[in-house]
Amino acid sequence: MILDYEQRAIAMLESQFQNTPNLHAVVRMIAREIQALEYAIWSVEVGRYLAGATGAQLDQWGAILGAVRGDLSDADFRRVIRARILVNISAGTVEDLLAVFAALADAEVRVDELPPNTLLFYTILGALDSVAIDRVKKYLGTAKKAGIRIFLIDSAEDFFGFFDNPDALGFDAGRLARVI
Repeated sequence: MILDYEQRAIAMLESQFQNTPNLHAVVRMIAREIQALEYAIWSVEVGRYLAGATGAQLDQWGAILGAVRGDLSDADFRRVIRARILVNISAGTVEDLLAVFAALADAEVRVDELPPNTLLFYTILGALDSVAIDRVKKYLGTAKKAGIRIFLIDSAEDFFGFFDNPDALGFDAGRLARVI
């Protein structure tokens, strides 16, 4: 994007026109209009991409992908759209599911696989609000492979566990987690 049309246009004048104020005024006026056109074209170009889209442009992205804005801000809705894109291209692998989770929430997550068909997603207690929980559950449920069960577990940092987990606290020390 060119940001200095006025200066460039004046500099491009032939030497015999360098000291003509009336011509400079006309050139500046035309250059300002061209600059405004450049800004308009640039905003349309940038708005086509998800990273630069705002307002109605994001709403168009959402309509195409089937994501509902509701009362979300542009930044939050952009995250939902990114998650929707990841869901659409997901092969249902653990890595894909983790990418969907990361797109929706800033919370740390740990995944345990329970053969043959269950995944446990552990988050820290209170890391997700109720809206984020519903959204994560919906999107993970759509992105997973058929026949796979997913449990989202809200666990305390000082969680109860047995001897095979070195991070867990034992009896009378750890707190219980909850399935959300």
